[in-house]
Amino acid sequence: MPVSFAMYNQAPLLPLWQAWWQAVMSYMHAAGVSKLPDQLSWPEDYMAHWRHPELLLSQVCALPLVGQLKGQLQYVASPIFSTPLQRGSDYCSLLLVADGSRLEQLSDLRQARVAINDTNSQSGYGIVNHSLMQTGVAIDQLVASCAISGSHLQSIRWLQQGKVDLVAIDCITYHFVCQHQPQLVAGLRSIGTTQSTLGHAWVTGMQTDTATIAQLRTGLSRAMQAPELAGLQSELGLTGMQVLPESALEATALMQKQTLAAGYDISQRPRLHITP
Repeated sequence: MPVSFAMYNQAPLLPLWQAWWQAVMSYMHAAGVSKLPDQLSWPEDYMAHWRHPELLLSQVCALPLVGQLKGQLQYVASPIFSTPLQRGSDYCSLLLVADGSRLEQLSDLRQARVAINDTNSQSGYGIVNHSLMQTGVAIDQLVASCAISGSHLQSIRWLQQGKVDLVAIDCITYHFVCQHQPQLVAGLRSIGTTQSTLGHAWVTGMQTDTATIAQLRTGLSRAMQAPELAGLQSELGLTGMQVLPESALEATALMQKQTLAAGYDISQRPRLHITP
């Protein structure tokens, strides 16, 4: 019965997440969830993890939830983080360039090298396509090539090394990097943000019954309100959770559909292969 909060898995945060889960377990037990793992999972293969036949609780980006994983996961709730650009359970991405870049806004892009972390990422790919569409400039004029990094941190490293011209990093990841690994963003600046979009969701596998989903929500909600967890949750930036209507997920799917239909898909630009 895997449990994971691996979306924000920078090394300094791992012991904090584990400590938080150890505390949350008591609230889960009190809510009626009997079988819980003591240790969190930190998967390398996210798709395999999300498709685990006994998945109890995990965190997933909105884009795969309504796309590649549609019908394979059940929505539990949406965490709320206290980062400066967070708006409830919605978040945005910062558009980062090097300090010496001539770029001042997204519409300034011309034949740029852009890195995305993954085509299953809303913050590093889906919402970026949408932002490019909003410039009104054809994508083949904006983007010359696309590199796929595999993670937000790797995208940042490539930008720092001058291997790409632009990356999009979700505001929560950026906040944690600035707090715990500021050297990674030295020499970089933001030229703006994307519009807000649905953030990560807490999910469970399709085998989980409705009673257990209700218990998971109760356990998480009570933990969020527990005074004794306030300090730890503050370190993780957690301030609460929401249970959103299905229409919120549908809006993400519609945005992706409209953007791709308009021809804005960074991943279809010539591939930029970057060697370590």
